[in-house]
Amino acid sequence: MGLDYTYLDADEVDLGALTLKGGYQLNDWAAVELRGGVGVDDGNYYGVKAELEHYVGGYFRAGLPNDSAIYPYVIAGYTHAKVKASVAGFSDSDSEGDFSWGLGASLRLNELWSANIEVMRYFDKSNIEIDGVSLGVTYTF
Repeated sequence: MGLDYTYLDADEVDLGALTLKGGYQLNDWAAVELRGGVGVDDGNYYGVKAELEHYVGGYFRAGLPNDSAIYPYVIAGYTHAKVKASVAGFSDSDSEGDFSWGLGASLRLNELWSANIEVMRYFDKSNIEIDGVSLGVTYTF
């Protein structure tokens, strides 16, 4: 189980999300994860307020086992998100999903806790690119 803060760059709008993640380590190099997040930092684009309402995703993570405390990995999966835009009392929301991929590394702090950093491309379709950088902690049980 883990908790991440994700800074999202959605073309001209910057957003922030808090993400809860859970997964299962299949073996030394492979894991599966489910993630769900909510927007906690809204953006503004020429007077239009943009916010991430929520997102969910399922991912496969492949890492490079080694004897150090650092565990580098690649991650790929599917993300579905709902965003909302509002201006002058009017608002509209839309949801969409896309293939997602990225790179990351975990730093083992002790037997139970690790810290992580990750760079991910969440969306790249319909002329919208959404990239994210996440920092977080994970508890292993």
